[in-house]
Amino acid sequence: MQYNKCKHIVTVFTTYFTISAVLTFPIIFQMGSTVFGDFGDSRGGMWWIWAGINGHLNSSINALISAPFSIPNAIVIQPVYEAMFFVPAHYIGEIAAYNLVTLLSFPFTAFATYLLLNYLLHNKVAAFVGGLIFGFCPGAVMQAVGGHLTFTFNMFIPLFLLALFMNRERRHWLSAFFVGLSYALLTLNSFYFGYFSIFIALLFVVFDYVTNIKCSHKRLVVNYFLAALFAFVLIIPFQYKMILHIMSTSHIELAKMGHIRDYRELIINSAIPLDYFLPSIDHPVLGRFIGDIARSHLHGSNLFEQTLYLGFTSLLLCLAGFFLWSNRRYHIPFFPDHARQITRHPCHHYRAPVLCLHYPRSL
Repeated sequence: MQYNKCKHIVTVFTTYFTISAVLTFPIIFQMGSTVFGDFGDSRGGMWWIWAGINGHLNSSINALISAPFSIPNAIVIQPVYEAMFFVPAHYIGEIAAYNLVTLLSFPFTAFATYLLLNYLLHNKVAAFVGGLIFGFCPGAVMQAVGGHLTFTFNMFIPLFLLALFMNRERRHWLSAFFVGLSYALLTLNSFYFGYFSIFIALLFVVFDYVTNIKCSHKRLVVNYFLAALFAFVLIIPFQYKMILHIMSTSHIELAKMGHIRDYRELIINSAIPLDYFLPSIDHPVLGRFIGDIARSHLHGSNLFEQTLYLGFTSLLLCLAGFFLWSNRRYHIPFFPDHARQITRHPCHHYRAPVLCLHYPRSL
C-alpha cells in the first residue's frame, strides 16, 4: 500500500514536470544558453542572480547601476526566493539557475495544489486536474515570460491553505506552527503574496469561527494567536530592517525610492473584469483574434502583467460543479473527518430550495 502511494505521487509529479518541459521547450536541453520568453525583466533577473552570488547586493548601495551616483539596494528581501536562484547558480551558473527555477515553478505549484485538493476532495483525478489548472494557469505562464518568477513559483499558496485546513482539524500547537511556517515561507518567497494572504487568512478565521463546532471559541482564538506568533517570529529576523526603514524615512524619500505609489499606478496595476476572461495573445486557438482587443484594454500596463485569464475549461467546470451542487445531494468534503451533507428542505413551498446542514452524531 505504501509503495503504491509513493509510486502514485512520483507519477503525478513526473507528469507535471513533463508538461512543464514541453511548455518551456527547449530550455531543458539548453539550460545555459536559452531563456524562456526573454521578455521584460528576464535578463535583469539573471543579472540580479550574478550580482547576488558575487556580493554586489550585500551593501546598502549598488555602485554598478546609475553611475556615478549609484542606487540603493533593495530593502525588502525575499530569502526563500533568493536561495532558489543563488544556491544552484554557484554550481551551474546564472542562466542555468534561472532556467531551473522556471522549469520547476510550474510542476511544484501544480503538485502542491494537487496535495491540497486531494486532502479536501479525496479524489485523485479532480485533484490532478485542479493542480494542472492552477499550476499552469495563463497568468503564471505570462509572468514567467515577463521575467517575474516570483509570481510563477506559487506552491506556497496551496500549502498555506492546506496548513489552515489541517489546523482546523487538529487544533494543537504543532498544527498552528505549520500555519505560521507556511505563511512565513509564502511571505519570504513573495512579499506581495504575503500581503494578500493576510486577507485569505482573515477570511478563513472568520469562516472557522462561524462554522466551528469542535472546540471552544477560546481555544480557537488561542490557536490562531499561536499561528500568528510563529509567523511573526519566523519573518521578523529578515524584515525588521525594512520595518525600521519605513518608520524612520520621510514620505518624500520613500516616494523617490519607489516605495510609495500614486493613484495613477493603482489604476495601471489593477485588474478589470475583462482581464479574467480575455485569453492571452499567445493562445494557440484564440490568440490571433484577440490581439487588438487585449492591446486596447491595457490601461497603461503591459500584456504579460494584464493576462489574468482563468481559462474557459476551468470556468465551465466551476459552473458545472455549482449546478450539480445546487441540484443534487452531495457530501461537501471541506473537512475530511466530518463531511457535511446538504439536502433539500422538505418544505417545498419555498420558491428557492432551503439547505440544511446535517452533522454526524459523533460530533
